[in-house]
Amino acid sequence: MPAERSNRKIGRNRNELVDFIDRTRPIREGETFETDKVEAFLKGAIPGLEGTLTVEQFPAGHSNLTYLLKVGDRELVFRRPPFGRKVKTAHDMGREYRIQKALKPFFRFLAVSCG
Repeated sequence: MPAERSNRKIGRNRNELVDFIDRTRPIREGETFETDKVEAFLKGAIPGLEGTLTVEQFPAGHSNLTYLLKVGDRELVFRRPPFGRKVKTAHDMGREYRIQKALKPFFRFLAVSCG
């Protein structure tokens, strides 16, 4: 039996679109990381990046952990595999990086990866 499709059009007005967007939240307990090391890496990798790093988390992810990093007027997305035991290939961030790098020349709005 095919999945049911909603007849509702997302984004008919601004309020519906905003409700659809995943909003960030404070980082969940046990899912923090060494922000000082990430900040040092980013400032070394991105010329002209200045300001203090602030971090929030996108809570709706079901696989890799996803965070919003803000440094000055820049917003970046940081993704990492979940903590603890996991299937080795299930959260392969290296594979994700290689695929994005290969697709970047063909998709203008694809995220740029550092690393």
